[in-house]
Amino acid sequence: MYVYSSIRQLAIAIWLIAGTMAVGSARAQSVNEPQLKVALIYNFILFTEWPASTIKDNKNLTICAKADSELAASLIALEVRSIRNRQLRIQSLTEPVDYAQCEVLYIDGSDRTPVSQIKKKLDRKSVLTISSGEDLGNDGAIIALSLVNGRIVFDVNVTAAQNAQLVISSRLLRLARKVH
Repeated sequence: MYVYSSIRQLAIAIWLIAGTMAVGSARAQSVNEPQLKVALIYNFILFTEWPASTIKDNKNLTICAKADSELAASLIALEVRSIRNRQLRIQSLTEPVDYAQCEVLYIDGSDRTPVSQIKKKLDRKSVLTISSGEDLGNDGAIIALSLVNGRIVFDVNVTAAQNAQLVISSRLLRLARKVH
């Protein structure tokens, strides 16, 4: 049952990604960029495994984003979902930021703190870092979202994932534009 559900979720993500390829079509216009990014984030979480020893709260899986993030409003839709019997919970980050409460951290172009500095604060904690923006992906995020020719694509930094003790599914890696 879980395998079928995972494959179904991956198929939905592929469908959403394919929908962005035809920017002029009615199908692409029905899904806006923040909704698509949130769908991708959900699937990134679905196809990532955290070490059992680092899961702080077996009931919740916390997704963190700055309060002024481009996805702040759209991420709320995930709070009705769960993955592996863990309810997704959205945490808005304000200054000073406590990254220790996060299992997933979304960083967008509006965040002026470089990903490399954030990664130092995480100090090898098992946090899935997802960045979005033109130059964020090259300085340590595990998954980097980019808009290329009207399509949202993503790159995966496997070394950063290994350093965070996270396992990214090979099924997700096959969909990535680049795997480092």
